[in-house]
Formats: sequence, structure tokens, C-alpha cells
Amino acid sequence: MTNFKFRETALQKSFRNIIQRGEVPRHVAFVLDGNRRYARERNLKTIGGHRKGSDTFEQTIQWAMLLGIQEVTAYVFSINNFNRTPEEVNGIMEILKEKLGNILQHPEEFNGRCYRFIGNRSLVPEDLKPVLSRLTLLTRKNTAIIINIAFAYTGRDEIASGVNTLLNGISHNELDVNCINEFIFEQAFHNFPVSSVDLFIRTGECRLSDFLTWETSDQTILCFRDEYWPEFSYWKFLSTIFLFQANKYFIPEQTVGNGNKLRNTTWKGNTQNLNKFVQKKIDNELRMMEKHAALMDKDVGVPECDGMFGCD
Repeated sequence: MTNFKFRETALQKSFRNIIQRGEVPRHVAFVLDGNRRYARERNLKTIGGHRKGSDTFEQTIQWAMLLGIQEVTAYVFSINNFNRTPEEVNGIMEILKEKLGNILQHPEEFNGRCYRFIGNRSLVPEDLKPVLSRLTLLTRKNTAIIINIAFAYTGRDEIASGVNTLLNGISHNELDVNCINEFIFEQAFHNFPVSSVDLFIRTGECRLSDFLTWETSDQTILCFRDEYWPEFSYWKFLSTIFLFQANKYFIPEQTVGNGNKLRNTTWKGNTQNLNKFVQKKIDNELRMMEKHAALMDKDVGVPECDGMFGCD
């Protein structure tokens, strides 16, 4: 993968400085739509559109870091996308392995980024699980920006997974059914909990497509753009942040923020039981990732993970 080094012009920097005087969204979610139409209209192979789209997302991460955005989530691959042609699905998998493999080979170039993967792990191809797990473990303590990659994901599947986890905890007397609320429900989602989304950006179409159904149900500002994802640019990103600020201004003061003020996030049960339940889930997830990461060849030059909380 080519590591694009974005160079901000003086005019762009001036506009960014103006924008940063206002409220910048903490968490921005992207639906990377339009890669296939972009390729078709330019007589390119479908996979060429996806490759161009992946390059655009790499640059978008750099733009987000410049603006001080703390978390981004990208809808990379829906569960429904498995219904596409084998050629397209396999091509997307190869691009993802190439991109993530490059990060593993050159971690110094991506210092400070924390990569996380949300989705149904049982649906992830076996040859991709070690790469996803190794990258998550190696970067889990980084704090510059959180990058959530939604892969084999839908919002409804995430919610169903959370319900199953809660039912399992209740059946094993780890949780009291009468104490279940929004806070504990979020902790039960598969993989890592994702914070409430401040700004939702979709290119190409005006649909939500079952993306972050739970996380965008509160105070999220939605922005649907006409251009295809590979055409998304820094100027278009800056203008979208400006649109976010303009709309945020009209939200009543008591509801401004990530919505936590209006939600029932107080745990009414035994705090010790809650901590055990959450820690058990985290430990199981880390243990599974370590198992998958260990499958990577030892001769690829990737740092090894030493224990559950290693990978420094």
C-alpha cells in the first residue's frame, strides 16, 4: 500500500483553523459508497474502484487527525456484501489484507492510531482473522485516534449479538435481568463498544444501510453527499464539518453532546458483578484475538504479542 502523505495548502490550513474555533465532532462515521459506480463510469474494473476508495479512506484518516477528531468508523464490508460476485468479494479481501499488512510491516508510519474491528467474527474469512487480530493487539494502547473498521457488519446483527451476550450473562447468574439498561446493553455488543456518533457521512446515496443503528439513534447529524466515495476530498470534508457546526448550533443546549446526558447510563445492580461481566467479555475477546494472531507466520517481521496485555 502506498502511504499517502497529505500536504495541506496554506488556504486549506486557514479554513481548518477557522473551523477548529467551533465544535469539531468527536466521532465521525463514514459509509464509503459509490466505488463500483465510480469505476463503471470510468470504464475501470470494479476492483479498481474499491482500490481507489481505500486510498481515499487512508487520506481521510489523515484529515481527521489534522482536525482533532478522536474517532472514525468506516463501513468497509457489510454482511450483505458477501452476496456479491466471488470475484469482487475476493478482490476486496485482497485489498484489505494488503492495506493492513502494510501497516503491520511499517508500524512506525502509523504511530498513534488505534485500529479496532467491529463485526461478526464468525463470518470473517480465516486467512483474514490473523491480520485483523494482530493489528488490533499491536495498536490497542495508541491514543491519537481510534479507527473502527466495520467488517462483516450490520447494525441489526450487532444488536442481536448484544442481546445474546446479555441472555448468556443472565443464564449464568452474572447479571440481574431487572438491572439491564442502555449502558450494560452497549457493553454487550460484539468486539469493542463504539461511542455515540456525532456526524454520519454517506457518499453516493441517501440511505443508512443498517450502519451503526444503535450508535446513530441519538443526536447524530446526518450528511448525505452526491459524489462517489473515491471523489471525496479534503475540501469536501471541511465543508461537511462546517455543515455539522451550522446544524449543531440549532440543537437545544440541553441535548448538545454525545447524548449521554439524556440516556439511562447508571448501573443499578451489583457493581462488582458488572465489572466481572465486562472484564470477562474483554478477556475472552483478547484471548480469541491472540489465538488468531498467533497463526501469522513468524518470518514476516511482525512484532509478536507477549501476553494478553502486551504488544507494546
